[in-house]
Amino acid sequence: MSEVNAEWLLETWAPALRSGEFHQTTNTLRLGDEYCCLGVACELRRREGALPDWEAITEPLGRSERFVGVKMISGMSKDLPSDVSAFLGCNPVGRFGRQFLAYDSAAEANDEGCSFPQIADELERIARAELTRRAAAEAAS
Repeated sequence: MSEVNAEWLLETWAPALRSGEFHQTTNTLRLGDEYCCLGVACELRRREGALPDWEAITEPLGRSERFVGVKMISGMSKDLPSDVSAFLGCNPVGRFGRQFLAYDSAAEANDEGCSFPQIADELERIARAELTRRAAAEAAS
């Protein structure tokens, strides 16, 4: 895992989760106009030009197909694409090397019912801890 991108968590991702622009879903990055917290990060990176557009996922339903969600072309439907997890400094399910609220990862917190504002609070705690760690390391050198 790479270093946590504390600035982006504080300045971009956490505010987007609080903005009211994104509606929450579970168990997938995006379903229609709803996103899990990791899907919001993907959408923000897409808007920044760092990711391609979303790709529809369908499954057979008799002679037709049923829409079941969307994924990033570069990643799976539930996990972060590797370039996004590297950018954020977490693993593909949003684990930042420590417990996330009472869960193992941001994905699990989202899927177990934590709200976007609660997740944003935790992202800010993680980011502030990273900034404190960096400052201490710099002061020690």
